[in-house]
Amino acid sequence: MHDLEGGMEMEILGTLVYDPANKCLFLRHTHPATPGETSPLIWPDGTEPIISGGRRGVDVPGKGEIVDGDRIDAAGGGIDRAALAAIRSPQGCLGSERDRVIAVTQVT
Repeated sequence: MHDLEGGMEMEILGTLVYDPANKCLFLRHTHPATPGETSPLIWPDGTEPIISGGRRGVDVPGKGEIVDGDRIDAAGGGIDRAALAAIRSPQGCLGSERDRVIAVTQVT
């Protein structure tokens, strides 16, 4: 489990999108407070990358497969950028300094 910025969980609503330029998955927000914005995602422990039906995504323990274009309804929160040094992530998948990285704690 990751320490969330501010210690609070929030509702995460959006669509999983795959960016072929950097080979990373992002959340495209549909939450009314942040519509259309994208955020890098940190998944729960045990999540594995997959390709299913030609679409990239993840297999989340206890939830199953979520692939490019699927709707996400989850809980989590922002992670302080200082905490990201300890997280293994492919180069470029954590976005820029201005991007808010979202830690997914539960997928519903």
